[in-house]
Amino acid sequence: MHMANEKLYHAMRKSIQLTNQQRFMKIGTLLGDGMLAETTSKNNLRLKIQHCDKQRDFVF
Repeated sequence: MHMANEKLYHAMRKSIQLTNQQRFMKIGTLLGDGMLAETTSKNNLRLKIQHCDKQRDFVF
């Protein structure tokens, strides 16, 4: 991460306040079937939730 992007990231992170429900959803997703994956540009992360076809109704 470039230094300017890192400073912006930390500034944004400090300014965003999650509710308890949002925080618990984030933690639960990452502990379950969610993961943070790098984008192809390697500059960002995205939330990826992956299941097999049999579990399609469970996700949607």
